[in-house]
Amino acid sequence: MQLQVFGDQTQVYPLEPSPDPTRYYVHMDVERGQTYHLQGAVDGTAVSAVTTVPQEFSVTAPANDTVRVSDGTLSVFFFQVPYVFHSQGATGFGCVLRDVAGRTRTCTVGNGPTGDLSLEIRSGVQDLWLLAYDNDATNWLLRSTPITNIEGGFGGFGAALAVHRWVVLP
Repeated sequence: MQLQVFGDQTQVYPLEPSPDPTRYYVHMDVERGQTYHLQGAVDGTAVSAVTTVPQEFSVTAPANDTVRVSDGTLSVFFFQVPYVFHSQGATGFGCVLRDVAGRTRTCTVGNGPTGDLSLEIRSGVQDLWLLAYDNDATNWLLRSTPITNIEGGFGGFGAALAVHRWVVLP
């Protein structure tokens, strides 16, 4: 397997296998609005894809860097937090929560730029990453039947912008 990612610059980033043999990662900082290319071969088969990072993503609600109980509504199992996103170039949204023990899980975001985050209740401090996906990531990650954008293979090559918040629950 030889796969690499490059943008308009001359910098080339190799992909690394993850613990899951069906996934690969690239460690790089993306530029807003930049188009990136995936090229290489897997088991002798040429693969390629193109994706463009959203141009803009901001979060006006929850507005503060720290989200507290007073910012939402507690139910038996979930903490509902209203959100308002502003983006250009994003077609889907997601979020990831990580607790102090390092457990990571996705959380539910509505289908558009406003709605409620449904966060599973866990006590203490949690990292919350709000994500704005480009069309390729949306097609692969958020559809009930994923759509691939990789020529010569099946998978998703997409991009996202992220905004960080802390969640503090008693």
